[in-house]
Amino acid sequence: MSTITDLEPWLEILDAAVPATQNGVLVRLGVVEEGETLELGLLPLDGIHPAELLEGFEAPAEWFALGLVTRAWAAPMGDVRPSSHPARRRVCTTVLVDRDGRVVGRTTGADGSILIDGPPEEGRLLDLLRQALGLDIAGGSDDGVVHS
Repeated sequence: MSTITDLEPWLEILDAAVPATQNGVLVRLGVVEEGETLELGLLPLDGIHPAELLEGFEAPAEWFALGLVTRAWAAPMGDVRPSSHPARRRVCTTVLVDRDGRVVGRTTGADGSILIDGPPEEGRLLDLLRQALGLDIAGGSDDGVVHS
């Protein structure tokens, strides 16, 4: 049985809800009214690197999850920037972290195909999301990784 604090359903919802023209949004999920109502907040990044907003940020107690939806170019590794590579493709990566240390994530292609079905295991932005929720950068009370 799913509850309003389950993170996994949000991967598909956020991927579809954020316009393809928006390269990134900061996501917050909060519970109001004794856990019966969910509040979704989206902050367009508008060219600002998410680390600039997350560094030193402490999420309010009523926020149970924090995350990012980012769109970018992906291409084979090499000397050419992904956006200039002839084999480039648009991708959307969504990552959510909750106060219990659970992490969900997914990277999809512009056609909706799932390219990576799981969250990142490490990285600066993941660390900053965890710190903003008061978690240590090792990931909360247990390993907390949930692969959707």
